This record gives sequence, C-alpha cells and structure tokens, in this order.
Amino acid sequence: LLLVASALVLSSCARITGYTALNAEAPSVAHPDGLKIRINPAEVQGLSVKLESIPLDQFLTGEKGVFLAARQALPEHLTPKSTYYLIQTRGSKSGPATLEVVIPDQAEPWEALALYTFDGKAWQKLPSYLDDVREILVADVPALPSNVMVMQVSAVPLVVYAGTELLPAAQPDLSAVNACDAATLLLQNDGSIKTSAPLGSCTNLPRVLTVQNWVARSAPDVQTVQRILDDSLSMESDREAHIKRLAQLTQQGGYAGLVLDYRGLPATAQEGYTTLVQDLAQALHAQNVWLGVVLTPPAFDEVGTPDYAGYDWRALGQAVDQVRLLMPLLPTAYEPEGEAIYLLNLALSQVEHHKLYPIFHVLATDGERLESSDTVVRYQGRIKPLQPLPDRVLGGTSFVFSLDKPFTSTTHLPTGAVALPAMDRIYWIGTPEWLCMRLELVQRYHLGGVVLADWLDEGHLPGLPQALARCKRGESLTQTSTITWVITAPDGSTSEVHTPFQQPMFNWTAPEQMGKFRIGLLLAGVDRGSVTVNVVVPTPTPQPTATPLATPTPRPTPTPNIKYEATFVTDVTIPDYTRLDPGTTFVKTWRVMNIGNLPWPANTTLVFGYGEAMTEQRQVPVGAVGVGQTVDISVELRAPETDGTYIGYWTLMADGEPIFGGGLVVAIVVGPEATPTESPTPTP
Repeated sequence: LLLVASALVLSSCARITGYTALNAEAPSVAHPDGLKIRINPAEVQGLSVKLESIPLDQFLTGEKGVFLAARQALPEHLTPKSTYYLIQTRGSKSGPATLEVVIPDQAEPWEALALYTFDGKAWQKLPSYLDDVREILVADVPALPSNVMVMQVSAVPLVVYAGTELLPAAQPDLSAVNACDAATLLLQNDGSIKTSAPLGSCTNLPRVLTVQNWVARSAPDVQTVQRILDDSLSMESDREAHIKRLAQLTQQGGYAGLVLDYRGLPATAQEGYTTLVQDLAQALHAQNVWLGVVLTPPAFDEVGTPDYAGYDWRALGQAVDQVRLLMPLLPTAYEPEGEAIYLLNLALSQVEHHKLYPIFHVLATDGERLESSDTVVRYQGRIKPLQPLPDRVLGGTSFVFSLDKPFTSTTHLPTGAVALPAMDRIYWIGTPEWLCMRLELVQRYHLGGVVLADWLDEGHLPGLPQALARCKRGESLTQTSTITWVITAPDGSTSEVHTPFQQPMFNWTAPEQMGKFRIGLLLAGVDRGSVTVNVVVPTPTPQPTATPLATPTPRPTPTPNIKYEATFVTDVTIPDYTRLDPGTTFVKTWRVMNIGNLPWPANTTLVFGYGEAMTEQRQVPVGAVGVGQTVDISVELRAPETDGTYIGYWTLMADGEPIFGGGLVVAIVVGPEATPTESPTPTP
C-alpha cells in the first residue's frame, strides 16, 4: 500500500508541476505546437519531462525572456523556422531519447532544414534527419537537450573546387571555378611525405593542398597511418611530427587550405584519427588555413545500419571546415530513392550543411573507373553518307548521313546522362545535363559547395564550362546534348539540325544553289568529321526556236538508302534499370513497329551488338512483319553474378543490313538497393 501511495503522490506531483512521467505505459510526451519526445522504457527509467514553447514571432522580436541569449547567438547562416521549444527533465537519466518535430509551414526547401539546440554559448546541430513521408524532423540523442528549434540553413553562392585525377589539361577552363586542388602529397610507407609541384594552371585562384594514403587502382596504405596515430611508438612519423610537417608544407606553399584524404581506416583507428584531425585543425587555424577531410560511403549491414569504420563523421564534422563526401559515379544512384540521396541525408544527419562538399566527376565512367569522355565519343566513329556520294550533285538530291560504325546509346532521363559503348565497356559520358542535375541537388540542400574532382583533366565534353557557369547562376541550359549536324554553305554561313542520340541519322536535301556545302557532325559537342558535297545547277542548252523541243526525260533523283524502318514502342517486360538478384534468369521483350514502306522479310533477326550480352544466343529470329504492324521480340537472358549496372545493345537486321531505327537496349541493375527497403532512416 505504501508503494502504491508513493506512486500516486509522485504522479500527482508531476501533474501539478507540469512534468509528465515517461514509462512503459506512456513512453512519449507531446507538445501541441509540434514536438514529441519518445524513450525506450527498457533503457530509461524514472524520467519526467516538461515541455514549453515560445512562438517564433516572440522569439524573433521579444525584448525579454529566457530566449534572448539564444537569439543573440544566432549565426548568419541559420534562420529560425519553428517554435522555440523548452525541455525540462527530472530524473537521474535524460536519455537516450528521440525527438520528433513537425516541419513548420513556409519552410521549403525541406532538404535545408535541421534541428538545433542552444547550449548557453552557441547553437549546436543535433544528429537529425528529414522524414519527408511523415513531414517531421527526427533526432536520436544520447541525452535530451534543454531546448530545440527547427533551423533552415541559408543558401550561399555555389563554390566550386576543381581537381585532377587522370591527365591534367594544359589550359583548363577555370572561368566558373572558385579554387583549385593544386597539389597532392602522397604518404610514403616510412611515414615521410612525397611532394609534387602545384599545377601551373591554378596560379590565379586560391589553391588547396591534398595529402592522401592511396593511389589510383591500389589499396590504401593503412598501416602507415595507424603508426602515425599511435603515439606510443617513438619514431619520426608519429602524430606530432606529422602534424608539424603538414602545417609546414601548407604554409610554405601559400595554400588556402589542406584536405586530409586517408582512406581504409578500421574502427580501431577511429579515436586516434579523430584526435589527429582535431590537433591538425588547431595547428592550421593558427596559420589562418582551413582544414578539410574526405569521407567515403560507409558499408551497410543487412538492416541498413551504416558502419563508419575509422571515421567519426560527427566529430570530424565539428573539427574541420570542409567535409568532402565521395559520391557515387553512376547516374542511376541519383534517382529519387537512390543511393546518392540517401548518402547525402546520412551525412547531413551528422555534418553541418554549409560544411558538406560532395565530390563529383565529370569524365566518362563505367561505375568503376574514369575515362576521357572525348575518347568514348570518338570511339563511336565518324560521319558517313549512307549512299555513294558523286563528285557533283544536282540540287534537290537527298542524302542520308550517319556514322561509319553501328551506333547505340541510352539516355538516363532523371539525370540526362548518356551511355555509349566503347572498349568493350559501357560508359556514361559527362553531359552538361548530368553535371547540372547534380549542381541543382547541391543548391537544393543549401550545401557549402562542390568538388569537381576531374575538372582540370583533359577529355571532358565541350560545353561543360558554359553549362557550369549557367547552372551556378541557377539558369537552365539553352540546349540539351544531342547529335548536331552543321551545314556550312558556300558563303560560309552555317545552320544546325539537332537529332536525339536515339536517331543518329540526318536526311539532307541539296538546295538549288551552286557551290560546295559541308555537312559536319558534332556528337555531344565532339567533332566527328565532315563531308563536302559539290552541288551543281544544270544550265539549259539553247535550242533553235524553229525546231520543236522534245519532252525531256526526267532525270531520276537518287533516294536515301533506307530500305526498312522500325521504331521502338515499349518495353513489354523488364523496363530499363529493373533491379534483379545476381544470377536471375529473365526474359526481355521489346515491342517494335514497322514504320517503313516495305514489309520486313522472313530473314529479319535481332542481333547482339555491344555491351553485356547476358546470353550465348547472339541472334534471335524475328521473321516477316508487315507495314504498320507491331511485333514482340523476346530473348532469354541471365543477370551477371556481380552487383552493378549492365546494359546490352541489340540491332534489328534484314537482308544483312541494319534496319533504320532498329536499335534496342536492355538495362538492368544487379544487387540489392543501397538503402533499406523500408523507411530508410539514417542511424547516427
């Protein structure tokens, strides 16, 4: 009875003073203005919570109250968006707990929102993330803060850092670049540092020094970094000497910042690496130099919990000025529920928005390696007329131009990236649309900037510098990536015709104008040659007026060498980028239509061309198809055993020649989603 009475007294006191006891029967408490707090009763006992709120307008304009110090401490980059919630607790333990705050009105873009608390001196970001389905912000905290508020990070002009990973260009276009990763230091296995001369092309921009423990296509040197982190070893490469050397090299070179890019560290190195970064930041800040770190995507377990290994994202984000996050290479990762979006949200649950700088690439990639986009495009061939081109052509004659190699392509509509076959691989080339889509993502999240890791290299597509400048200003592109046919008249004037990548043919009719015309081909802006056509206009021969003129026999006009035509209608099965388990057998079915003037013959077949065959059957009989009729064409395939994106290109053939418009594509993604299938929630 005494225990029951005591419990009743405690409960009554809690109600009288405004506190709510949290327990197994009532594990949560909510404020009507939009704050909810939850605990796990198995972890927290004896906790009582009292919630109060100060309206936003009072917080912003009030002349007295407990919030004045918090308002005065607001940094310029944060804008309050919600009520200022006050949280009071009683009990020996105030966490762990979960806070959920309803997203207030007029707070778009939501991607730039986060939960903050004022600790009496400064505003600190809570490890929060956006749940856009429930329209709340969630923070899992080890202990309840005394207050919480929804803040929106202010948008800043996009800052672009440019780097090099393959072959530096002699004169890269830096007109829209703000700073350069101008030199790279390489950590040696004896603890020393191999220096390199800075890029001469970056002399007029702020320069950044990078130090790394890895080289391309080799495993990172983890052991040397671990020796540096271990202060118990008495050797020249210990932590203190390493910090001193890095600070010295940065100062001697006149660099604005230093980026630490040590990869592959195990979980046992996390504490030591965090201490190294904190001490290095202190040393560099004393020299008025900023510090950045590079983070790579974490591994995930079967339920989607990230393994941060040797990197404490939150602690590193608090210590440094820039957190550079290596982003996925493939455009399929940037779909609405894709790996890239999940990775950004995960990082922002730990790192301040204005400190996060995604690392993107603008060269071509197959998902594993980088290649010159220019090289990939040149691999597609050069311009070629599809019928013989005589020395002299009568005005009014029509010709069809294409490439001298079979050409197939795939456009990823969400990003504008284009896939082309080259060197027995499928490469996504870095189109302006693909670049700008990622820049728009950075701007939507109000991040600090972006790192274009291979901008200074040779081989990216023409038009990228102009696209970068426009997209930095928030302007749309004036023209999408296409096949451009440039017609140059005898007087030097030019006109252009644009066709999509799916239609690599151009039907040109010679004008009734004498002279030499040049038909040029630009494939994604890359020059693929030209053909000169000498157009003549026949001069009629004078005839005696007394002799009746015979009716002239019309001269036959050459017609384009297009015998059969097709068009893709739909994917009956396995739409592009369907996700499959490794080794899955599936049937891909395309529906195509005969849109030409002739029926397709009985020898019509579908023939494998480039990319991933996924079958030993390289030809599929199609048979005769009448004009205007559709036909479903199926082939049995097997998904590869290794995770990745696989694309195969097939072509319709008749009478031993490709059917115009008959290119077909199968594209699949092998392996599980990068994010959990149910409510992907970043775990701090």
